[in-house]
Amino acid sequence: NGFKAEYQLDKINKPSKISTTIEQMFDEIDRLNGVEQVLLAIYILIPPVRLDYKQLKIIHNAKELAANKEPNFIYLDKADNSYISLSEYKGFRFHGTQVTQLPPRLFNIINRFVGDFDDRPYLFMSGYNLPFNCRYNLPFNTTNFSAYVKKIMTSIFNEPITVNDIRHLYITKFAPINANGSTKVEIAKGMGHSVHEQVMYQRLGPPQKL
Repeated sequence: NGFKAEYQLDKINKPSKISTTIEQMFDEIDRLNGVEQVLLAIYILIPPVRLDYKQLKIIHNAKELAANKEPNFIYLDKADNSYISLSEYKGFRFHGTQVTQLPPRLFNIINRFVGDFDDRPYLFMSGYNLPFNCRYNLPFNTTNFSAYVKKIMTSIFNEPITVNDIRHLYITKFAPINANGSTKVEIAKGMGHSVHEQVMYQRLGPPQKL
């Protein structure tokens, strides 16, 4: 109703903490390469989840899929049969296993990146180019993946952008307060949270320069 919407707007009308826009992020994808391109693309070409890509196992075929025990993985087959599956994330209790098909552009970016490695077990790894027995040659945990994303985004956009910032930008662009109900539900499910939480993520725009 109107009262509830007005109350929510009072709660969410906060300026973005960052000056980078979602449009600038889209424009930057094709200027990048390597893991920087993959990281930016996976967080804006599909609804951005939290830090759930920290241990994203790479699966190449049905045999590997049958043997897989990792709750979160990316299945890379053909362009029309590749997806990300998440069973360990904050919203699992409400949404269950979350399966997101890779759009062609994202598939091409990830497939090209993974193709440069013979045996890369996870999409994102800490110190993958170090010797295999090195303790840094491991998938991330939540804390160091958060810092890793922030470091890469800072190097690209020259300001400290977090996963949370990207989620705010995405929601403000694609699920604004006046979006229809089905759009809000679809994006909320893809991002692994509730519609109510999504509404609270709205931002007015970049901070104003004085």
